[in-house]
Amino acid sequence: MKDIEERLLVEHQGQEDRMNELRHIEQEVVRTQEELVAVRPFFEEKLKQEESTTSRIRDCEHRLATLYKKQGRSSQYKSQKEKDVAVSKELKERTNILHKKTEQVKKLKGEIQELTGAIMDRSTDISDREQRVQELIAAAEESNQMFAEVKGKRDELQNQRNANWKAEEEKDSELERMQEDLRKKEKHLEAAVPRDINRGLLTVKRICNDHRIPGVHGPLIELFDCDEKFNTAVEVTAGNTLFHIVVDTDEIASKIIHYLNLEKGGRVSFLPLNQLKAKDTNYPNSDDAIPLLTRLKYNQKYNGPFFQIFGKVLLCRSLDVATTMSRQTQLDCVTMEGDQVNKRGALTGGYHDQRSSRLSYMKSMKELSSKIQEARDEGQAVKSTNQQVQKS
Repeated sequence: MKDIEERLLVEHQGQEDRMNELRHIEQEVVRTQEELVAVRPFFEEKLKQEESTTSRIRDCEHRLATLYKKQGRSSQYKSQKEKDVAVSKELKERTNILHKKTEQVKKLKGEIQELTGAIMDRSTDISDREQRVQELIAAAEESNQMFAEVKGKRDELQNQRNANWKAEEEKDSELERMQEDLRKKEKHLEAAVPRDINRGLLTVKRICNDHRIPGVHGPLIELFDCDEKFNTAVEVTAGNTLFHIVVDTDEIASKIIHYLNLEKGGRVSFLPLNQLKAKDTNYPNSDDAIPLLTRLKYNQKYNGPFFQIFGKVLLCRSLDVATTMSRQTQLDCVTMEGDQVNKRGALTGGYHDQRSSRLSYMKSMKELSSKIQEARDEGQAVKSTNQQVQKS
């Protein structure tokens, strides 16, 4: 917009300069025409003087000849000598008059020629200036057209920029709303986790960032997904092990624990991938009892930790089936409602509030994080478009 306004200013200034030049040329044309009008009577007068002088010379010559014829020599002069002197004197006078008239005629012709040349020059100059005026008028019209086009483009860009600003504000508002929802979900999840574990998770995250410790994959709860109908069974089976942190090696875990103890940063457990391996397990072939591990979606490189926690647990259709299967298979069993029967026959159960499910909070947080990232990408694209519009 700034470049356009500067070009418009230059075009406007150029147009004013051309209009000033046009007015100057028109003034010159008027002045030249006035000079021409002023000179023309003088020129015509000189022509008339020339014609009058020529006519008078002819008349004088004619009269002189007539007088010579009428005059008698004897009646005019007493002697031949007197006659010769008188004739010579008159001839000399006539010759001087003729010479003066000739010089005057010559001078008048020269002036006439000069005036004619001046008139032709003025006419040529007038023609050139009229052509220049036409060119300036055409340039002014072209500048006006260009100005209108640039102004239209400016208005179009302004409208586009306003629309982009509105879209950017809407994206920012949507992003802020989703971030607020994410903070609420995080608070709910924090409230569902023991305080020392939650503090430990936050401290571990900061320690890894401060000391740039690699090979830390995060809490187990962040590393898998499952259908919501299995949330209760998964949560009662895993308990707080959902917040055990998966690391590559036990050395990494020891290093983090060292910093954690120095800072007294809470309590955290680790699941080192190099120490945990999946084992072959004989599961019953029954539609009423299936391995709980098969209902979890996770990266296969985490097989060890997930088998450690869920590998020896059956998901049963009912409590009766769970009781029977725990005796037959020597595996822990859990129902969809969260009732547990361990391989020793102990039963655990009770009411579980689905609304405070930690897995539900985590799933919502993942979805919100994904949407927030998409909103940020879209907002950045809108901002980039705005910047391009402003540069244009």
